[in-house]
Amino acid sequence: MKNVIELRKLSKVYKDVTTVNLEKITVREGEIYGFLGPNGAGKTTTMKMVLSLVTPTSGEILVNGQNVKKDKTYLNQIGSMIEEPS
Repeated sequence: MKNVIELRKLSKVYKDVTTVNLEKITVREGEIYGFLGPNGAGKTTTMKMVLSLVTPTSGEILVNGQNVKKDKTYLNQIGSMIEEPS
């Protein structure tokens, strides 16, 4: 099976607070993957990084083998809705 999403050593730090610290997540074609956790666990921030809405502090994000920092054409293959409290 083909890897469709790969997160490697991904982190996001705001000021001195680490909101995301992931060693590795791989989602293969045909799999369903969900993020579960309490408020502030970094679920939305992680998804925003995958969608290039937030820049990671460090690490690598690959979607269909493309590095999201170098090539944004992968966004044509993704649908998303991220809700936030107003």
